[in-house]
Amino acid sequence: MINNFNYTAHGQQDYLRLPTVNLGGTDSAFFSFNVAAAIFTDTAATNNSWDTLEVLLSTDCGLSYTSLYKKWGATLVTHANADISFFVPSAIDWRKDSVNLTPYINSGNILLAFRNITENKNNIYLDDVNVLTLTINPNLKAAGFLVTPNPATSNIQVQFYPNPFGLRGIGCII
Repeated sequence: MINNFNYTAHGQQDYLRLPTVNLGGTDSAFFSFNVAAAIFTDTAATNNSWDTLEVLLSTDCGLSYTSLYKKWGATLVTHANADISFFVPSAIDWRKDSVNLTPYINSGNILLAFRNITENKNNIYLDDVNVLTLTINPNLKAAGFLVTPNPATSNIQVQFYPNPFGLRGIGCII
């Protein structure tokens, strides 16, 4: 929980750094988390400053970061109404967000971090933080495509590896 409700500084940046992870050997990766956030003033208010939540990625052990996700105000808030009291989320106040890490699978060790920039609005909660990876079926890699389910009696899904350039359609003979 980030206690922006009682955090009277403006523009102060705080980082929650996660352990480094190496995504090598995977074919795709995603960073997912649940977030709940409230705002002290109405999100439609003009000339307002907002608490901001970012997801950052570093490939140099935190010397520099790339922003992968940045939300504030109406894009961050999960609690429908402005709340002038200390926000504690209920079950309906949570949203699952995710970030695609696939472009970084060959970057060696990566460091993920949350950055909070406070404007003394209200609290932000994080939960269920995960790095999810997927490795493509070795048969797909060898053959260049995968048809699922197999066997099938109705709809099928065709996956190509790697994705073909300029594919316009697939013919089907039944």
